[in-house]
Amino acid sequence: MSASFIPTYDPHPGTVRIKGDTLPRYAANSAFHCFLMQMELIEFTCIGANAGQQAMKSMGLFMMMVEKERPGYSVAFRPLRFSTQTEDPQTMERKMKDITVWRTVLFALQP
Repeated sequence: MSASFIPTYDPHPGTVRIKGDTLPRYAANSAFHCFLMQMELIEFTCIGANAGQQAMKSMGLFMMMVEKERPGYSVAFRPLRFSTQTEDPQTMERKMKDITVWRTVLFALQP
């Protein structure tokens, strides 16, 4: 994939959106709910300058929840790069922004 083309992200029911003011425990609980509902795809999307730090906290909490609930499972995250359209609430101007998507990968530790 060339650096000039970044695919557009399409949210789905397993998408957990994280902004700079997101509380990590709420995002982790949302992702854990998706896990309990057996959704195949759980992704944390980071939009904004401070979202990366909140995402790391959220993903760490989610990992702890999964490993406590299902001792034979572990969680890994794969970073992906997309673009998305956002709207400024004051000017109603639409802009394309780069976002980081952390795709959850669940795997069993024991056969």
